[in-house]
Amino acid sequence: ADFKIAFDVNRAHGLVHRLDRDTSGAILWAHSYDGYFAARLQFAARSVRKHYVCLCSGFMQHSKRFFEAPLLETDPSDPATISVVAANGRPARTEVLDIKHLVCPPKRSLSLV
Repeated sequence: ADFKIAFDVNRAHGLVHRLDRDTSGAILWAHSYDGYFAARLQFAARSVRKHYVCLCSGFMQHSKRFFEAPLLETDPSDPATISVVAANGRPARTEVLDIKHLVCPPKRSLSLV
């Protein structure tokens, strides 16, 4: 395969986005210019949907839940910054669904959400 974008310093070597840098920090790279520009456009339009899986202690009720609030980074220049709910923050919406419930010894309940 010929990944010319990997050598292009003007296009950050194909680096599109660092997803959720405050958590896992997964990095998204494009292997072509078409993919790079398509992905950048989707992030700019805020049309990218992210999906996560989490194992939680306890049973979560069987219902779809939404968390919506404007989030503002407290200090964007600080890598350890946190986001807080603020009227002047960016709109954020999270949908939480339960997938499975587990019971582990000794009497420990878990939810996969």
